[in-house]
Amino acid sequence: TGEAIQIAASKKVAFAAAKALKDAVAG
Repeated sequence: TGEAIQIAASKKVAFAAAKALKDAVAG
């Protein structure tokens, strides 16, 4: 369903954001 795709996409975005934040903190 469309919902499953939206959930997967939001998780992907959240993961990318967390990785970027982690990289920024690690400096």
